[in-house]
Amino acid sequence: MDEPRSEKRIKILFVIDKWQAGGRQRVLQELINGLDATMFETVLLILSKPTSSFPFPKTRVCVLPHMRYRSYILPLARIVRAERPHIVSSHLGVLILPIIHIALLISRTRPAVLYSIQSVFDLTSYTHAAYPWIYRYMIARSLRAATRITTGSEGAMAPLSAEFGIPPSLIRMVPNPVYTSGHHHSRDFASTRTTVRILSVGRLAYPKDFSTLLRSFKKAREISAIPLSLSIIGDGADGVALRTEAHDLGLGDSIFPGEAAVDSTTFENVDIFIFSSRSEGMPTVLIEALAFGVPVIATDCDFGPRELIQNGTGGFLVPVGDVEKMADAILRLCADPQLMHAFSEAGPAAVKRFECTNAIREWQQLFTDHVKRG
Repeated sequence: MDEPRSEKRIKILFVIDKWQAGGRQRVLQELINGLDATMFETVLLILSKPTSSFPFPKTRVCVLPHMRYRSYILPLARIVRAERPHIVSSHLGVLILPIIHIALLISRTRPAVLYSIQSVFDLTSYTHAAYPWIYRYMIARSLRAATRITTGSEGAMAPLSAEFGIPPSLIRMVPNPVYTSGHHHSRDFASTRTTVRILSVGRLAYPKDFSTLLRSFKKAREISAIPLSLSIIGDGADGVALRTEAHDLGLGDSIFPGEAAVDSTTFENVDIFIFSSRSEGMPTVLIEALAFGVPVIATDCDFGPRELIQNGTGGFLVPVGDVEKMADAILRLCADPQLMHAFSEAGPAAVKRFECTNAIREWQQLFTDHVKRG
């Protein structure tokens, strides 16, 4: 016989596919650690064995081995049945949502179900499947059965609704909690002009479009009167190809230092941060760069960057994949310390809503509004 579920605290089962030093993981870490422990009991379920040293949040962690999607159904159902959460909060890609939906049905429990959809690029990932129309139907049915769907950006709400026929009233933008407080300090960009240090961070994969960044950097470096350096922190499937491209462009072999945890020290000695993605929900690392007062150049991709940056006053927005425009933005910043200072000062105010305390307050209200007790 099942043990009765405690009603003193709201129990939340968070589900994520992998645990590594990525934006989704950092957001989830901040969220779990920031929830009021007197109100919430949390459990983190990871659907593959972690291969990174990125620290776990301060909660109980369950790990399932990596397997085919359909093989997760019964293990997930058993875990949900055993844990009996009030809320299941999914932070997964859309392709696996039907598996979550089926597992919850089999578990014969009735938790509130919250799906967090962060990646805009992920919305159409089903089109690469063997039978895309079947996937689309199953994903849409799973989403419509949710208690609430959240996105990290306002702009992602309409495409999500249109792609899967989801009622707009079911979707809500909730800011991702990002640790931003107390790290901004006024920067003097005119005093250290020996080298302009440029940074980018992200998974070395097609959506991040680091190839455009490499070519833009090469063009800007050839023209700039001030020496430029570039570092791209991250790892991924395209790592070998990107390192080869950097070498072929004559940029050397030190641009890619590998994967590293992103914290306040990441931005300490950085003059410009560049975000080069083809598409994005709400980029955690861009929020962090703005919060730490680093002048930013970002692609005007769907959807997050344009919600954070006012072009020309809070940073530069450039077209996706445009080598010329990105190189020009680099050169304009390098030549104008006063503009760099203005961008630096504008950053923290632009991301105030995402500061941990403010964002977690919204998440806690979301959880308490949608909890199903009993």
